[in-house]
Amino acid sequence: MKRLSLFMLMILMTIVLAACSTENDPVELENGFVYKEKSKFKEFDNYNFVAKDYDVELNYPHFGEKRIDEKIEMNRDREYEDFVNLVEADETNDEASLRIVFNPHDVRGEIFMFNITKVVKLTTDTDYSHHGILAVNTSSGEAVLRDNLFDTEPTTREALFYRLDQSIKDTPSIAPYYDEKKLEERIMDISKTFNNVDFKGDTVQFHFEQDEIGSSAMGTPTVELAFIDVVEFLEPGIKAVVEGESMPTKEEK
Repeated sequence: MKRLSLFMLMILMTIVLAACSTENDPVELENGFVYKEKSKFKEFDNYNFVAKDYDVELNYPHFGEKRIDEKIEMNRDREYEDFVNLVEADETNDEASLRIVFNPHDVRGEIFMFNITKVVKLTTDTDYSHHGILAVNTSSGEAVLRDNLFDTEPTTREALFYRLDQSIKDTPSIAPYYDEKKLEERIMDISKTFNNVDFKGDTVQFHFEQDEIGSSAMGTPTVELAFIDVVEFLEPGIKAVVEGESMPTKEEK
């Protein structure tokens, strides 16, 4: 009986190990491999794409929702192809690399915002970074990727300036060092984007450099606005996803 029990236990362990191995084995694509990892959020897993022939790693979320995942994977494939075209256009780019990371934030239950950071290295001394946003609504099953969280039109910039201005004036720790004119110039400057934005729960954080919106005594201030108070200023596609509207792809239009 003991031998039989031991034998059955060994079989059970073998089955469990085989199942774990299958779950964690990478999925092979035409141009690379995708590795799956658990995330701290139950709504999605972390996927990591590693290219076969180039120094490319793309970390992105996988929700298990076809419409959402297809949009994210289309972006993954496009970023990879653009990088390959860039490298092949310059045969000296042996040191070229691409890294993309999606940093997740649960801002309102079914609404997730991901800060996207892309770093492209062409040579030892040449690299550049790009910022983007992925908005996901798990309730409607919609997602959209954009360069900016907010609409960049002058009227939106002006409205955001007034909201930030009031928030700063209501914050005793930084208000004495604040320069209203500097903030206005920063927000209204059409050459600048909102790549200084982050999230903390249901709060949107604006991070500024020293001397950017006040005196040096202000340090590197962070100004917070409630997410619900800035929805009206969001980039139109992101606003539509947040409000549960359908976002058709080019093929569906």
